[in-house]
Amino acid sequence: MLKEKTPEPFSTHKESKHLLEAVFLKKLMDSYFTMEIEQYLKSIFDSYEKLEATRFMLDHEEIQEIVANYLTVMKWDVQFEAPLADFDDNYMFDLLAKNDEKTIAVKVKADITEESPSQILDQIFNIKSEIKNAKLFLAMNILRFPEIFSNGKITYAVADFAKRHHVGIILVDRDEDGNWKTWLLPAEFLSR
Repeated sequence: MLKEKTPEPFSTHKESKHLLEAVFLKKLMDSYFTMEIEQYLKSIFDSYEKLEATRFMLDHEEIQEIVANYLTVMKWDVQFEAPLADFDDNYMFDLLAKNDEKTIAVKVKADITEESPSQILDQIFNIKSEIKNAKLFLAMNILRFPEIFSNGKITYAVADFAKRHHVGIILVDRDEDGNWKTWLLPAEFLSR
């Protein structure tokens, strides 16, 4: 008898949309159980392990496009390289998404190094000072998973971003057929 495959947590459109909405409502975010979050992180790790060794890293524009597609499917209005009126004219958000009174600012990181956290922190402060209620996310390729969760300097910086500055992560992948997949990791999942 074949064992039915258990679907990945938050893999349906409805679950993903609910998770994205929960980011803005503490009561909803608190409703996720630790076991549910652990299963989700395990499913992301399993997805990472299934990737072919020949898979290429995505560049900045590809990550930006996948995240924009994800947010658009979730019914958010998305702007690429969006300036914010009160910011210096030279400053652009990689992605800025709005839905009613809610705002998501996304910083795309195609590459992450030990120097990246201090650069990212400067940008977090800029965004937080300008749009206080925005939810912030770092977007990167799922192939960066080992660097983010290896218990090194980058891991500690990401955990600090999540805990002190409420910055989540969006991991993305595009297969050889051009199909994309997105994993949303709210700050609350990273700081537990």
